[in-house]
Amino acid sequence: MDESTGKCSPFSICGRPRGKNNGFCVVKFAGQEHKTTPKRDTSSPDWEEVLRFDVQDVGREIRDLELVVMDWEIQVGTVTIPSDVMTRLMRAEIGWKGEGSYHLMYDRVKDGCVIGSDKEKTTVTIRAQLLGALPPPHLLPGPAEQKLASQQSLDQQQRPVSPPDLPQQEATGSRVLEFKVVSTRHLPKMDVMGKCDPFCVVKFAEQEHKTTTKKNTYSADWEEVFRFDVDDVGNSIGGLKLDVMDWDRMGANEMVGSFTIPANVMTRLMRAEIGWEGEGMYHLMSDGKKKEA
Repeated sequence: MDESTGKCSPFSICGRPRGKNNGFCVVKFAGQEHKTTPKRDTSSPDWEEVLRFDVQDVGREIRDLELVVMDWEIQVGTVTIPSDVMTRLMRAEIGWKGEGSYHLMYDRVKDGCVIGSDKEKTTVTIRAQLLGALPPPHLLPGPAEQKLASQQSLDQQQRPVSPPDLPQQEATGSRVLEFKVVSTRHLPKMDVMGKCDPFCVVKFAEQEHKTTTKKNTYSADWEEVFRFDVDDVGNSIGGLKLDVMDWDRMGANEMVGSFTIPANVMTRLMRAEIGWEGEGMYHLMSDGKKKEA
């Protein structure tokens, strides 16, 4: 396989089929099929699940993407993204992101659109992002590992931030890092009478910032931005550490886990071209062991 033509496209499904059901989605593309989890007894399920499709050569024919919404064994309706759209998507620049909302179609329903219990046309929203080339064949997992990996959603896989290589001419002078804490998932139970009350503490360049606290949850969304000032990026740059803490009303806050972006990565990041942006996902670690987060 030519590394330059292999691409991976993850799709985030966040649809809202109307009419109470036990809905789940089946997505088919490039000879691969993935399913979301079922959402029980609801008219507006939110999946927010990321599914990964690997395409070995985008120079070849690219076919339709089909999304089928099911209510257990009954088909509710389908969405088809035609091959010409998928071809443009898969041949776009690496990093491209997009979102679209589609009416759910079913040929037994008048005008082809599925109508929900609120008399509105059922819609499904899809987000897509184009990733880079696949690893060389000798680095790909074997059949058993590949099958297991295809069943795991992308949000369970660690994706460290990857700044560009250092430029030939060393960067110097003051710079500002804007660091966004986005979210956490699959937090452990920390409280006897509840779930977890997480907040984050971010430490970098001898500065410290804290997020707000999210109460009684296993999944927190912050989307909070912090600013770190570095006087001279030509000097030694240390690592960035993020601690997830469990807030406690009566006693001391308890550490849930942490991760560190090492000094060599932060050095490349701070000396990159002005305006560089990147995103990463990390496993939360505690005493050297991975946490379910």
